[in-house]
Amino acid sequence: MNYQPETDDRLLRNLLLTSGANRQPPAPEHEHAEELFELFLEGKLQGEDLEEFTAYLDANPKARAAASRYLEFLEEQPLEELPGQPHAMSREAAGGWWTHAAKSVLGYAIAACVLISLGLVYWNIGNAELAENDVYSQAELLVHQSQFDAALELIEEANHSGVDSTRLQLLAARGAMHQALPLEDASAWSLHAMGYGYDGAIAMDAPAEEGAGDLTKANDLLNQADAADDRARLAKGWLLLKEYQAQDARAVFDALLQEGKQTDAALLGRASASFILGGGAFNDAARDYRAYLQGHPEDNTARINLAMSLAAADQPQQALAEWKQVDLNKLPKHARSEAEVAIEDLQSLLGSEEAQP
Repeated sequence: MNYQPETDDRLLRNLLLTSGANRQPPAPEHEHAEELFELFLEGKLQGEDLEEFTAYLDANPKARAAASRYLEFLEEQPLEELPGQPHAMSREAAGGWWTHAAKSVLGYAIAACVLISLGLVYWNIGNAELAENDVYSQAELLVHQSQFDAALELIEEANHSGVDSTRLQLLAARGAMHQALPLEDASAWSLHAMGYGYDGAIAMDAPAEEGAGDLTKANDLLNQADAADDRARLAKGWLLLKEYQAQDARAVFDALLQEGKQTDAALLGRASASFILGGGAFNDAARDYRAYLQGHPEDNTARINLAMSLAAADQPQQALAEWKQVDLNKLPKHARSEAEVAIEDLQSLLGSEEAQP
């Protein structure tokens, strides 16, 4: 085919610019793409090759734009004014130069397309991370506000939209367990919040069934998470406590501590499990609470838990000493009143013991 810039270039450009609306594009990959580009650059596209080439470009918008820009450039530059070429150069002699120049232009265009594609991939990844962070922030706020059902609904909708991660699963499990506080917060391990009175090992009335949350759903969510994930293991231990399987829970926390994982939360978890087991394990609970308080001496919740453990272990004097270090003003009004009663009871017990001959 002889190359006629005033006819073939315009025809091909028009085909390139209009074919997208009239053809069903094939898959972007094309086994003959390189050969078709060679024919295009050499001005030898015709018949089925021309149709195949335009169909290929339909599926590759960036390559189509590059080819169109090349044709426009080709039309605007008279052959006689090619830079660095003799004015009398024949079209046949210039063919090699055009091919080389066009390949360079298209090479840069294709490289740019690749870089743009990679950029879009990273942009999409970044957007996915932003979407996950946004969902997590909103859901965490809802959980913290005890709007557990709303948080679970938000996370489920995000999952259906392709936004998913281990931390979202764990947050959903926390919501299902009706646990408003993150397990890294010592207040999440409050014995009083678990249903025990400030006077020691005397269990209060079991929390209402709706207050316990959906433990079956929480268990399903945790089973979907990576079993080796330390946060998932910690949450599993917490769930076992909620199910009154203190021995199994303590084994989970023991394993985490032996591996040096989630040490603060696991220490509080093991102490809580020991307290629930009762008997000689009260002393184990006191030991772990003391170990935690060495690094967090101002923690009110852990201090109260220690005082309760000591009182349950029949060590009222040490329990009273711990209560005296508790800032009662940080407690809610009803809890402060109950704590004051527990302190008075310890003082009365110690006073009566001192009064005995």
